[in-house]
Amino acid sequence: MPIPVMDFLMDTTRAFTNMVWNDKFLKYPNIQWIWPHGSSFITILSDRFNSFSVQVKKNGSDKKLDHFGSLKHCYFDTAGFSAPKQIHDMKMDIPTSHFLYGSVCPYTPSIACVALDGQLEKTPELTSAEKKKMFTTNGYALIPGLEESLKRTKFPVADRAKRSALGSVMNEFGKISRRKSGHAQQHPGSAAAESGCFFYPKCA
Repeated sequence: MPIPVMDFLMDTTRAFTNMVWNDKFLKYPNIQWIWPHGSSFITILSDRFNSFSVQVKKNGSDKKLDHFGSLKHCYFDTAGFSAPKQIHDMKMDIPTSHFLYGSVCPYTPSIACVALDGQLEKTPELTSAEKKKMFTTNGYALIPGLEESLKRTKFPVADRAKRSALGSVMNEFGKISRRKSGHAQQHPGSAAAESGCFFYPKCA
């Protein structure tokens, strides 16, 4: 994996952890923070970070260091390969009312974004009601006037059935690639990403 591809995830994780460490979420409770990329490494490493916080407080620090409380306070988007693994960890630490749909379009081409959306549509980690909240109503609740503003635009609404179908294709492509390579735990979408089939129009 190219180093820059890892760096933006690490930067997000470091920024969040530094803010917890300095009690910034408690100092500014009325700011609605939105963090990108399926929480980056924040939820994956949450138990480790929280254990450090507990130890520091036991050693006499007067800081609150409320890692899990900060996770529940913030909002997190699902940009990138959030399904299937990251969405599972997100749900353990973050209320689904704080999940927001996100993509990295145009840096990730539209066909890839739709395929990744399809993976979210197909994930068993979220109920149909939770998916609806993630894709639409959580955003409406967070940003007053967003729903009415979108109604006035000329952009088409995504066809959820077509999006789900592309997600199925992406999942199946990953399964086949894992069987061929012998890597049973490979991310279902990683082979498709590596081959470029969802990232370049010539493959679409």
